[in-house]
Amino acid sequence: MEVPETIDMATVYVPPEIGITLLEGFERKQIAEIWINPGAESEALIAEARRRKLNVIEACSIIGIGRNPYSV
Repeated sequence: MEVPETIDMATVYVPPEIGITLLEGFERKQIAEIWINPGAESEALIAEARRRKLNVIEACSIIGIGRNPYSV
């Protein structure tokens, strides 16, 4: 699916072998921040993202937007 607007942030929760296939689209769309959440990371995924010069943040994106996933 093509999103015509600018995307400020993408958050990845899928297994690394799927996440790595998303990097080309993130690069093409010039997404400002790519959040790789715990469990979605791998050395290969991070290395490829950095090779593509993507702004990768290895952290929980829920906490990154100021929410606590443990509160109701």
